[in-house]
Amino acid sequence: MLRIFEVRLSIGDKITNLPDKIAELLGMTRYDLGILNYKISRKSIDARRKHNIKIVYNVDFSLSDPDEEQDLLILSKQFKVKLEKIEDAGMVHPIDVLTSEFRGQSEQSDKDISKQPVIIGFGPAGMFAGLVLARAGLKPIIIERGKAVEERIQDVEAFMNHDKLNPESNMLFGEGGAGTFSDGKLTSGIGGSLAGYVIKTFSEFGGGEELTYLAKPHIGTDVLRDVVKRIREEIISLGGEIHFSTKLASISIKHHHDAHHDDVSESSIQSSEISSISCVTLDDDGEPSDSFDMDTHHLILAIGHSARDTVTMLYEHDVKIEQKKFSMGVRIEHEQSIINASQYGKDFENIYKKTIEKAGLPVAEYKLSCKAADGRGVYTFCMCPGGVIVPVASEQNRLSTNGMSYSARDGKYANAAILVDVSPEDFGSSHPLAGIDFQRHYEKIGYELGSIGYKPLKEDLKTFADGTKSLLQETLPKYVYQDILEGITSFGRKIHGFDAQHATVRGPETRSSSPVRIVRNHNLQAEGIFGFYPCGEGAGYAGGITSAAVDGIRCAEQILLSERISEKIEK
Repeated sequence: MLRIFEVRLSIGDKITNLPDKIAELLGMTRYDLGILNYKISRKSIDARRKHNIKIVYNVDFSLSDPDEEQDLLILSKQFKVKLEKIEDAGMVHPIDVLTSEFRGQSEQSDKDISKQPVIIGFGPAGMFAGLVLARAGLKPIIIERGKAVEERIQDVEAFMNHDKLNPESNMLFGEGGAGTFSDGKLTSGIGGSLAGYVIKTFSEFGGGEELTYLAKPHIGTDVLRDVVKRIREEIISLGGEIHFSTKLASISIKHHHDAHHDDVSESSIQSSEISSISCVTLDDDGEPSDSFDMDTHHLILAIGHSARDTVTMLYEHDVKIEQKKFSMGVRIEHEQSIINASQYGKDFENIYKKTIEKAGLPVAEYKLSCKAADGRGVYTFCMCPGGVIVPVASEQNRLSTNGMSYSARDGKYANAAILVDVSPEDFGSSHPLAGIDFQRHYEKIGYELGSIGYKPLKEDLKTFADGTKSLLQETLPKYVYQDILEGITSFGRKIHGFDAQHATVRGPETRSSSPVRIVRNHNLQAEGIFGFYPCGEGAGYAGGITSAAVDGIRCAEQILLSERISEKIEK
């Protein structure tokens, strides 16, 4: 199979023209080339020349005569076309190979896995860890403090419409994690085959085939809700368990003086004194007297960036936690037409005689950044084309904001966070959890200054920029406020109208990421505690849906590898 890069079609060209265009690039006709079948591997937009916008494809194709592939590779160099040979897309991913082999070996052996792996949290990290372990036959037990997505939707609607906050089931807690009520972006800076595996999995569970080839894939909150439900059903069908409205109350750590404990890795069998996870205490109704214990050798902690009470509990159990920088700021909102005009040109309809939608182009996005005079980074985050700004909260009388959009992205407005770097030096304390208190402080101000209940403050940019009139600026540290103003001015030079005074600003936005990191070793286990895997955004190792899911897969992989090592030691 061959992959050709940067096949460019004009607006109005049909996708069925791709074979003709590929042949043209190689100095041939479609019939001379003899393409047997083809599939898009990547799609992007080149809008640098507004009068000649192109839709750019990478295409995988096979020839009716495979023996001609080598000749075509030589010919491509003559025509300066980037063409390369690739493996058949039908090859099995290494993770699927590992889970299949492990499941087969488990079924053939008499080994009794009496202590199933436990996963705390059913966001992207916990979900993909659970899926991998379930496919390997380990029947994971997944604990989620929030509700299943069907019930969670009702709690979110009660919050949005009536300010009725359920601290355990909201936009941050529940099936699918915080990403379920967001734009559902799957873009990630980490790359690699595992990121592709995550996107392919989302596609297979109902996200749509285009996820696998779009340069900037997104699902949308409406579709993502159904996808996470299907993944849940798959895990259960494979013998896994998912317990909603159940919370991690405590952990038990066992200390050993035996260098050959089952769960140690080969690289750490030198130690004479080790600790390991042995048990978790769970609470399914909020009453400590009704708590119950569950033994386990493997615990994946995938709690998300807002489970502050759980982080506090872990700190009290001497789990090593350190401060981590994060970002905070506000949300800015413009009419989507302004962003479209910046991306595609204000004369688009006159030039192409059709709307952006009729031309098959996605609504425009942006990603902007600059450095403020004080040296702090200022950048846009979680940009939601055609979306809405929503309040988010998981604690009473504290408020933050986020962006959310549906798969169609057909709303009138676009929004994005404008965030400023905040470092541990800004927290005012060396305590490992000081960043959480820092967030809470400004979230409380945001709630108290909010117009009605949990509705975020809303100001036009003119008011926000006037420090004598803006209430919203009081929900931010002074340096963050000043850097945001610098950033907006800079961004206005890149997108015409971005700094227009009628643009609206809401905030604060404080939950961009976790302000703590649970320290772990090269085996992804918490430092000094074997079998305990801090994972995803809440542990400080991810920054979005895809990266969190990848981290969940990596932790599940470590469990499978440790089980294999245990078998070797036992033998």
